[in-house]
Amino acid sequence: MSNNYGPDSGYYHSMDREYNAEALMPLREIGVSIMATKDAIQPLIAKIREGASKVEIGFMGRGKGSIFGGQITPESVDSQQREAIRQLAKVNRVDLSTHATVATGGFAGLGQRGFDEAVRQDNINEIKRAVDFAADTAEGGAVTLHADEFPRPLFDIEKRDDVEFLAHPHEKEQASFYLVDSETGDIIKSVQKNVPLHLPVTEKDDDGKEILDEFKQPIPIYDPEKKEFKLEKVEWDKIVELTEKHNENNPDDQLTPEKMYYKKQVQSKMQQLQGERLWHMQDYKHLTEQKERIAQDVKMHKKLESGMTEEQQEEYKKSYSDSEGLIRPIRKLPSERLDEELSKIKHQLARIQQSAVSYQEQLQDYEEQMDRIVPIKEYAVEKSADSIAQAGAYAYEIEQEKGLNQDGKKPLFISPENLFPEKYGSHPQELKELIMKSRERMAEMLKQEHPGLSSSKAKHIAQDHIKATIDVGHLNTWRKFFQKEEGESISDANDRFKDWLLDQMDDLNENKIVGHLHITDNFGYHDEHLTPGMGSAPIKEFVEKMKKAGVRDMVVEPGAQDPAKQYEALYGGWKLFGHSIYGISAPGKKKLDWGAVEHSYFGQNNPPYFLFGEMALSEEYRGSPFWTGLGLE
Repeated sequence: MSNNYGPDSGYYHSMDREYNAEALMPLREIGVSIMATKDAIQPLIAKIREGASKVEIGFMGRGKGSIFGGQITPESVDSQQREAIRQLAKVNRVDLSTHATVATGGFAGLGQRGFDEAVRQDNINEIKRAVDFAADTAEGGAVTLHADEFPRPLFDIEKRDDVEFLAHPHEKEQASFYLVDSETGDIIKSVQKNVPLHLPVTEKDDDGKEILDEFKQPIPIYDPEKKEFKLEKVEWDKIVELTEKHNENNPDDQLTPEKMYYKKQVQSKMQQLQGERLWHMQDYKHLTEQKERIAQDVKMHKKLESGMTEEQQEEYKKSYSDSEGLIRPIRKLPSERLDEELSKIKHQLARIQQSAVSYQEQLQDYEEQMDRIVPIKEYAVEKSADSIAQAGAYAYEIEQEKGLNQDGKKPLFISPENLFPEKYGSHPQELKELIMKSRERMAEMLKQEHPGLSSSKAKHIAQDHIKATIDVGHLNTWRKFFQKEEGESISDANDRFKDWLLDQMDDLNENKIVGHLHITDNFGYHDEHLTPGMGSAPIKEFVEKMKKAGVRDMVVEPGAQDPAKQYEALYGGWKLFGHSIYGISAPGKKKLDWGAVEHSYFGQNNPPYFLFGEMALSEEYRGSPFWTGLGLE
């Protein structure tokens, strides 16, 4: 008997999820995201009614959730609700994924005053809450989190000759670089390229090396005419030159230009401190010797005075004062006078000691700090990778304990998402670096936890449990920083930008970086979450590449649509990928025009069998007689 229904029959309905009809992606593989503000069940039911077969459940809350403020967290969803979500998904054949709270981003622990281990641990705990929720409801899949790590300039990220990004026209000259104390996490210095240093010109030998004085300090050159020491203005280019020369001569002590800048700045401060210390110490030896002599004289005079009568002591006071020429209103014994002098010297020595030691401590602090100072990327990427690796290892452990992913098709994985260009992790190569380092770290953790585990198996587990989420809309916001070439038209520059974006996806796919996709649209400035196809993001080309690479787990993210018409995001995605969702067609036949869903039911004349959109019952009207709280079906 011939098949009278389905894609081969010429008869199908847009709500048939399995139908492909030459579309870019089957309906079943185009999902949608929801944001659980007061609960997660009702938004999920709404998307199931819209026909979604994949739903990502996201959260706004952080820390203790607030249902009244619309800021619930994964932990706000109790075990009974989790079971309801799991069963709803199961009976409706809906695949779930999870988005950790959007209120957490950056997993190196960057706070208001630097990097803080307490902040980092708090962020890790937020991921774990989402992992627990995902294990109970989705039973696997992506746990997306924002990779919003730390600020850095844009101009030196891209290494291609035909591609340049600038945060502003003067970024190359005015860019700021950040350094971090690797022990404390403090951000020590923001080095700005357009602020030159003024450094002393020092004496050098025939080989160009600085000549040091007896205190091991460079000797500045004195200008007798100006009666001052010579200074030179050191611009950024000179700093780069000094860095390259230093690195060439010191293979075991490699510096970046920003660290060289800071080092030169610190050396100047250290010389000042050393000068202050030496100035205070100049009389230290003389006063110490004088103190010892006076102490001996005091001892001698006290011995002589102890054998004298009062009359003899008075005469002794007079003769001592007259002989020394020290005439005072009140005459004192030599031992008393010397005691006073001794006390003054002791105070002078104490003041010198305290000042000199203080300067010496500061010098020592600077010297040790220079050994601890690293560029922000060197510090933060390692911390971020460690945090993500911890989360990945936790996801694997939960997966094993609950018996999930038995067939290996739906691992519970941590999925850092590219966010906005201003922070590290948004550029595809940064995200790639973060994923690969996180996997390496997780593999190390697994081998430590399971000594018998082979390196290859540990790497495989890490690869399955840490995969990136790529948001094509976020990628498209790099467009505003993309620089036109001289004489190039805007449209040609946009085409070149699109080529760059798609080339980046090829690289990520070759390295098996990506596991989850977010589909949003905009015009290249901000993350507006337009309906797919309504902006300038190259979504179809992007999805084609990801599909060929085997990455098909995607959700459309609403945002710019009218709150009553959130369905437009999902249906817009269906339309963009080749489905005639508002009309009837068959393979090889022309699809009907795009219609207004709020005024018709997929372009058909027959009435719908359920109500949705503007026709659905309002929240105020639900209740009696509709005691179930559900819409008409």
